[in-house]
Amino acid sequence: MKEILTSFKDLASNNRKLLVAMIFLFVASVVFVVIAIINIQPSNIQIPVRQTGHLGDGFYFAHWYYLYTFPFLGIVFGVLHNILAAKIYGKKGAQIAAIFVAVTFVLLLVTVITMARIFSLPGVG
Repeated sequence: MKEILTSFKDLASNNRKLLVAMIFLFVASVVFVVIAIINIQPSNIQIPVRQTGHLGDGFYFAHWYYLYTFPFLGIVFGVLHNILAAKIYGKKGAQIAAIFVAVTFVLLLVTVITMARIFSLPGVG
């Protein structure tokens, strides 16, 4: 834990661009979590959760509370990935940590697109 705090302090004093990217990732994740929680509405409908090319249409369905995995994923991206980025910064340097933060932004974008598609289904959102 001390190592991570030291990495954050070092980041704040030496690499402001990476720190700003990490703060932006955290804020974007918080906004995503809030929007996702607001849009989840309990209902009796089944939602598609997986798709495969096997067995007919290839969709697997689950209950509405499966949608809570999206806010959970946002928390993982906002908090745990920033902690991992700070740890990577301390061990491997700023370039690898910046790549990790950029990949996390892409993953968050894919999650937002997936959530938007699911909420656009009739009866879901």
